[in-house]
Amino acid sequence: MKNRHIYILMLLALIFNGSCKRQDFKDGCYATARIFVEVNWDNSGINPDKSAESYNVVHRVSLRFFPKDGSEPFERYLETSVYSGFIELPVGEYSIMAMNESVKDVYWNERLKFTDINDYNKIAATVVSDNPSLYRFYTPTQGELFMKEAHKLASWSMNDFSVTPNMVTRTHADASTPEHQDVTIKVNMRRLTYDTRILVTVKNLKSAHTIQGALRGFSPKVYLASAESEDMPSTQFFKLRTFAYDEGSTLNGMAETTFQSFGKLPESAEAEYTMGLDVILIDGSSYVPGGPYDYNVTDVVRPQNDTLITIAVSIELPERDGDENITVGDWEDEEHIDL
Repeated sequence: MKNRHIYILMLLALIFNGSCKRQDFKDGCYATARIFVEVNWDNSGINPDKSAESYNVVHRVSLRFFPKDGSEPFERYLETSVYSGFIELPVGEYSIMAMNESVKDVYWNERLKFTDINDYNKIAATVVSDNPSLYRFYTPTQGELFMKEAHKLASWSMNDFSVTPNMVTRTHADASTPEHQDVTIKVNMRRLTYDTRILVTVKNLKSAHTIQGALRGFSPKVYLASAESEDMPSTQFFKLRTFAYDEGSTLNGMAETTFQSFGKLPESAEAEYTMGLDVILIDGSSYVPGGPYDYNVTDVVRPQNDTLITIAVSIELPERDGDENITVGDWEDEEHIDL
């Protein structure tokens, strides 16, 4: 008798599930709403179309939902296209944060770490700390913080978004024309990482093998929902990667590099920005000028609010010729680190 009752209950469940797929959507068989997501990258600092450039690759877009009832946050993804697609959401009230990749992706390993990922107001990205002992030219001050270069990061946020039972019904009512659904989340990605360009005009550039330095004062941390940096001045090492001689000259020219960071401290901070340079000459010696190449660049950095911050200085080096008995391999690992 007991087995017969179980058989009847199983049969009724099968009948109910089958009828649910055939009956009108108004009866509430669907548990989630089908939401269309559009992503605009114009102000993100990232162009996903440049897939050949590793720093622009976007593997997916994640949307992290923070339920207002305090339940555990969850993520939905756009992977087939990073410009648009559908996601399914249960009924509820949410805050939303979107970003390239996800806070849990290995893509960020050794570059960024994410904290407070379950708190919409506190979720943040912090650049992984650098080790100053790797840079023999630099002597840290007590309590000085160091950071590596960041990967490109962009985010978007919305504090209030509702999924209602009516939306569940309506978004499944006409599956044949999903492109006409009127429930859309429009994501306008904003940049969180900024380009910093160091430009050095060098007299006797031919004497230089390596010009490297440290920029002090930029922030290593940014909040993903507000896009505000943290008041936490840190130091970033860099190497000038491009040497270019003046037209018609084999002596003088410019050296430069560009790197990614979270940029300046918040506007409310009493920010000071400084930069030091170190030079290794072509003969393998470390150049010690009469006065150190140390600059206060606060008045240069503060007014710049564009996507590119440029810091330009000038130096003069002594004339040197390379020693053919000294090769780069003899001293490069000892004298500098490729940043």
